[in-house]
Amino acid sequence: MILKAFRKPGVGALLLCDRKVVATAECSGEFEDEEIQRIAKEHDRICFIYGEDDVLSKDAWIELLAARLRRARKPRLPGDPTMSHQGQATEAAAPEDIEIEGQRFSDPFDIPADLSLKIQPEQYSLIFGIIQARYARLIRNALRKPGRRALLLCDRKVVATAEWADDFPLEEIRRIEREHDRVCFVYGSGDLVEESAWSAVRTDDAYPTIPVWLAPEDTPEPTWGQVGMALVADFDTGNPRRPSGLNAFDASLANSAGLFPGAHTIDKHLETFYRYSRTPALLGTEDEGGQRKAYKTVVRLVADWSLSPFVRANPRRRGFVGREIMFALGLRITLDPAARRTTIEFA
Repeated sequence: MILKAFRKPGVGALLLCDRKVVATAECSGEFEDEEIQRIAKEHDRICFIYGEDDVLSKDAWIELLAARLRRARKPRLPGDPTMSHQGQATEAAAPEDIEIEGQRFSDPFDIPADLSLKIQPEQYSLIFGIIQARYARLIRNALRKPGRRALLLCDRKVVATAEWADDFPLEEIRRIEREHDRVCFVYGSGDLVEESAWSAVRTDDAYPTIPVWLAPEDTPEPTWGQVGMALVADFDTGNPRRPSGLNAFDASLANSAGLFPGAHTIDKHLETFYRYSRTPALLGTEDEGGQRKAYKTVVRLVADWSLSPFVRANPRRRGFVGREIMFALGLRITLDPAARRTTIEFA
């Protein structure tokens, strides 16, 4: 049934209900919530949306779909009150509304700029799910043009494009937010990597590592290596020097490293979507003699690290560093597979 429906020209998404295809669309974001509710009530059955080629990430879609299913089970009546925590009657919030500082928003693009830093990390899955579902056509059309791998979205428009998600300076994002008085969101179409997706590191295999430390970008040089957090990161020389954000770390390390998450982005690595915050940081290492060097960069603090594509090759890794560090610090790195050891010298 599904395959037959997709054979028709222009059909990229299906609305399924009561064992039938009840509606079709070019992409899943074209199905309106009110129409889904109407059909669900008409058939007295839950409706499901099936997209053939959505840009929507699986986790974000599941969360958004769950919210729509809850609404389909119990449609909200206009003016139906609910009790607030203060005991006053208020209008019932839609299950997929975003609540920030006591304010509710049904569309992320309605969030004012002054609430940009008030958005909680766990809210971004729902936010990006809504954006990808409702604005799938806008995103897909913008990414079709050559050289575009990242979009800056604001006020329901693509306000800037770039080759990489990390090409948007944080200061520029904040300027555009003030100009539109709306929160901006960065959307990336995927990292360019020169590797294959490993399912596991076998007992007869090992992933090269490099000792690094993370600290706030304004850390004074005399305290390098003492302030922040040291860890051993997997070292992948196959990754391109840009975007620098391919220096990716578990977001749960932020407090120990003294880092404050920056602008949030959704991107794709090894064909899997993940969420991260772009965070200015000092990234450093030390050589065999204990000499330390560091440089300022923007790292990716990845949410839900254990579910991200960065642990696919090595479930125990907490950080993932590309070859940018070699050029930034002038490193001579020796990888010794016999001893399974990395040696660092400064040029």
